[in-house]
Amino acid sequence: MVLAAALLPSNRFNISVATSEHGKSVIQCWQLTTPPSLATIGSGSFQSQTLGKAEAVSINFFPPGLSFGSHPAPVVQWFVVLSGSIKVYLQNQTDQADTVFVSAGKNGVLLAADTADISPTGHVTETVEETTMLFMTTANGTVPEHTVLHNGGCVGEDLV
Repeated sequence: MVLAAALLPSNRFNISVATSEHGKSVIQCWQLTTPPSLATIGSGSFQSQTLGKAEAVSINFFPPGLSFGSHPAPVVQWFVVLSGSIKVYLQNQTDQADTVFVSAGKNGVLLAADTADISPTGHVTETVEETTMLFMTTANGTVPEHTVLHNGGCVGEDLV
C-alpha cells in the first residue's frame, strides 16, 4: 500500500502527486520546498504546512466503489481525505508504482496536477469505501515549489 503525505523529522512535507512527464500522467513523490512552520495557539505548539492560496474549496461525499474513469485533473487541486479512502492509478499500468492509496489521517493528502494541457489521458480515481473529501483548487493553477524525490507514490522512508 502506498500512502500519500507525511511530515518528516527533516521538517519537510512529502506528497504523492498525479502529474505529467513527456505528455503522460505519472505518479511521483514530491518534497515541498517550503518547510512546515511552528505555530502556537494558547499554550499548544504544532507544525503547520502551507499549501498555498486556494481559489475554491468544496466538501464532497462519495459512495463506495465509485470510479471517475480515466481523466486529467480539471484544475490543479489538493485532495484531503477526511474519512474513507481512495485509490488513484494510471490507466493500463501494471506497476505498483503507478498506484497510490490515500486514506483519512495524517497521510490523507494528494495533489492532482496532471491537467489536460500537460496530460490528455490523466489518471483514474476510485473510492475504496464511503469517502468524504475536501477539494481545494489552487489559486491560478499554481503548483507548489518542490523537489521530485522519485517516480511512484511516497512510501516507506518517504513517510517516516
